[in-house]
Amino acid sequence: MEEAWRASAAEGYDADFRMDSDEAVTCPVCHADTLLGDALVRWWFARDTPTARDGLLVGAVRCGRCGTEGRVETVTGALELLSVDADVTEGEVEWRHPPPAGSTPDHPLGDDRRFFEPARPGTLAEQRPLLDEQGEDIRQYTGEPVETEEGWVLPQQQNVGPGNEAGGGEWPDPGTPSAMPKDHDSG
Repeated sequence: MEEAWRASAAEGYDADFRMDSDEAVTCPVCHADTLLGDALVRWWFARDTPTARDGLLVGAVRCGRCGTEGRVETVTGALELLSVDADVTEGEVEWRHPPPAGSTPDHPLGDDRRFFEPARPGTLAEQRPLLDEQGEDIRQYTGEPVETEEGWVLPQQQNVGPGNEAGGGEWPDPGTPSAMPKDHDSG
C-alpha cells in the first residue's frame, strides 16, 4: 500500500483527497466533490500488509473544479461501480533494482535471506527481549518484523560493502550527474 501511495506522489499526485462516498472524491484545496470516474487518472492495486487489508486501490485523481492533482485510497470494487474512462490505466510500482542472486518464485529473497532472521507477526518486543547480552537495546541493529513473500523476517544491521548488502538501490547511479550546482562551495 505504501509503495503505491509513494508511487502516485512521485508522479506529482501528492495532495491527499478524501473519499466521502462510494462515488466522489473531495479536493483538499477547493473542497469540491468530483465523481471518482471523472477524477481518476491512474490507479494501483494494493494490499495494506500491516492491517492485512486486501482489495485496495490507490487512485491518482484530478479535481474537476481547480485541477489539483492528488491521490485517494479506496476499494477495488469502486472501479466496478463506476464507468471508468478507457484512457485510465492501471499503474505498477516499478522495480528499483533486479531480484537478488539465487532468487526463485518460491524463494524471492534468494541469497539475501542471510541478512534476515526468522520472525512471526507482531512487534519486536512481543518476540524477544529488547536488551542483548551486554544490556544494549537491540533496536539499534534489529528492525521490526517485516512480512515478505517468504514469510516474516527481522532485518538486521548490515556492514555494507561490495557483495555485503541486501537488496539494492541504496547507492546513486554513478552515471547520474550531481544535483549540486558546479559553483557550490563545500568549505
